[in-house]
Amino acid sequence: MKKITIAILATLFSYSIASAELGVSIGVSGQVGVFSASGTESENLEKQSQDAHGAAGYTSIFIEKKLSFLPGPLARLSIGFDHVPETLSSEEVSTTRTDLTGAVDRSVAIQGVTALVTNTAKIDFSDLNTTYLAFDITDSLYVKAGMVSVDVETKEVLATGSTYGNTSIDGTMYGIGFALNKDNGLFMRFEANHTEFDNAKVTASNTDNFVEMKNLEGAMGKISVGKTF
Repeated sequence: MKKITIAILATLFSYSIASAELGVSIGVSGQVGVFSASGTESENLEKQSQDAHGAAGYTSIFIEKKLSFLPGPLARLSIGFDHVPETLSSEEVSTTRTDLTGAVDRSVAIQGVTALVTNTAKIDFSDLNTTYLAFDITDSLYVKAGMVSVDVETKEVLATGSTYGNTSIDGTMYGIGFALNKDNGLFMRFEANHTEFDNAKVTASNTDNFVEMKNLEGAMGKISVGKTF
């Protein structure tokens, strides 16, 4: 997906350089949002589920190209790429539970012998990228939709001694925005966006245990400043 995105943008920007007007915009955005998700942990055929909610604020940089060479209303389209350079981390969660003694090798654990164990876990989200199309309804009002991808890294300390693998998840984004455009190319934008991610599942390294994350979605308010060339 990343290679396709880069190829598309490179082709468009090469075309624009050869034209009289670039129609290229670059900028930086600040955004805050609320997110929710549900998670399920399966351990020895026992499942525990929990819903989580949280707020996050972060910055991103973007570049986009006006597709003014397209015919008719399609000339109002722009294609863009937004990248979050920072890593977003969840809060660390700690749970204490009754478990079998000898959890590292449960096949030799003595039946009925238990102990209290503590597991801790957190999740890092990095390389959050959005490839999108925006359509100008008027000179100020626009709508946008796109594809989102993010790398998910799990960081945990488990009584079993195992670790969960990392993964990448995709999603979709759609929103609406209002732009204030200056004659010199400077602009400010105000957006409201909603993002939904696909489900993700990771399995422990030395057991059949797994963790599944579902219904990850967020609503965000976004302010951008930039310049069109």
